[in-house]
Amino acid sequence: LLKEGITKIGAQAFDRCSLSGKLVLPSTVKEIGDYAFFSLNDITSVTFPEGLLSIGDSAFQRISLNEIDLPNSLESIGDSAFSSVPLSGELVLGDNIRSIGASAFSAVPITSLVLGSGIETVGDNAFQGDQKLVSVTVEEGSTGISWGSNIFGGCVSLTSVSLPSTFQRIPESFVKACTALEKLSLP
Repeated sequence: LLKEGITKIGAQAFDRCSLSGKLVLPSTVKEIGDYAFFSLNDITSVTFPEGLLSIGDSAFQRISLNEIDLPNSLESIGDSAFSSVPLSGELVLGDNIRSIGASAFSAVPITSLVLGSGIETVGDNAFQGDQKLVSVTVEEGSTGISWGSNIFGGCVSLTSVSLPSTFQRIPESFVKACTALEKLSLP
């Protein structure tokens, strides 16, 4: 569908279209715009190219993916980018990611989360309501200084959060209503 040479997929480019099956993004894509693939219920997988730098607001919100493998080149994930996507298993957000938008992965059924060392900014409610999330590990290097509120609020299955020695600030309502929390490793 998409040919090599495309560097940007614009805002709402395929919003609510009837695309189905596997979506393979060209290796030349660097940026995915806001709502680019919003609410495509019949997309079963997306292949993200190494070299992709940013994913816009709500770009993949409400599509039917069970897993994603984000490239190491990725630097920013927009607000609600993967909100309400039925991802499962472990989600690893690599060391090159600098910014995760508000509600980026809210209401997503992942079970484990690893946040890379380069993450500087995390928006409000980024993982809020991820009811199957059991463990969170924040890698050494992240400070938490520019992290929003209620990031893990309402993650009722969350039992373990591990923060690095470089972490300097616990955000407001960080693990609010995480009623199963048993272990919090603080710096």
